[in-house]
Amino acid sequence: GLNFNLLIKNIEILVAALPNIKIKINCTISAFNIHRIPQIHQYLIENKIIDHNGFIFNTLQTPKILRTQILPQPIKKDIQNSSQLYIESLNSQFNEFKYNFQQQIKFMFAEDLSQYISDLKKYNHQLDQLRNKKLLETYPEFQSWL
Repeated sequence: GLNFNLLIKNIEILVAALPNIKIKINCTISAFNIHRIPQIHQYLIENKIIDHNGFIFNTLQTPKILRTQILPQPIKKDIQNSSQLYIESLNSQFNEFKYNFQQQIKFMFAEDLSQYISDLKKYNHQLDQLRNKKLLETYPEFQSWL
């Protein structure tokens, strides 16, 4: 997984060395981060790391068990509601971000892959053992479904 603090530290080093650099964040959207996109985007904007065009969405397609579509319907609804609130809080300068984020939400609802949650649990258990770190310690909000 991404070490966000290390990413920010490295970006700060780049900006210090190259003050005219324009940073763009390419973010692959998965079941593990879609709920945090508003927080991530807001942090990047407020700290002037990116501008209004600096966030690029990539839709994770494989493995299927990591797609946003695997999330249970109640979780999807919660994400949709909180994301909509964030989208509505942004001014027209962020129309491209808003549109692309709404497309991610549409993709999340386009298919129901929740029948594969048991496969995701097995996959994460293997990663937990490999990394010697528990996913649910990083993402305690997943306790209800993972």
